[in-house]
Amino acid sequence: MCSFTDCDKVHIAKGLCMGHYRQVYRGDELTSLRRYKSHRPCYIDGCDIEQDSHELCKEHSRRFRRYGDPTCDTQLFRVVNKIDVVQMVDGMSPCWLWLGANTPLGYGRIQNQYVHRYAYKEWVGPLVEGQEVNHLCAQRSCMNPDHLEQVTHSVVCQRAADRRRDRVRQP
Repeated sequence: MCSFTDCDKVHIAKGLCMGHYRQVYRGDELTSLRRYKSHRPCYIDGCDIEQDSHELCKEHSRRFRRYGDPTCDTQLFRVVNKIDVVQMVDGMSPCWLWLGANTPLGYGRIQNQYVHRYAYKEWVGPLVEGQEVNHLCAQRSCMNPDHLEQVTHSVVCQRAADRRRDRVRQP
């Protein structure tokens, strides 16, 4: 063990641990080594993970460096940055078109879920079991909460059939 008082590290040279030996080598006065780990929890409410830097745990510290806010919803941040607002012709509010990855059918995807379902949960409310989120604007990549509605599967099928029928009738 290191010969310095209250140091429990293994000695390397001259009976001192590496940190204290560096102090002697540089000609500094021997002092207690700084402890970088605080063993205190992150200061964000509800986070009990040990602090890493700036009184934050690693995850909140990463969010602070990347987004400027340690408590931001990173998935929502990525979603908002991949939306393109396009004016619709029929007078509805503008569609929010997803610019990220799409399925072969044109629905936006983020991780393992559709973005229109994520947008509905985030900005409107929880999804009801047995209900589907339908686009009132008929734009599959739209995620404007004003254009989304929870309905049963039969209503979705009926609306799709009505749209197909309207397309056939137009000259």
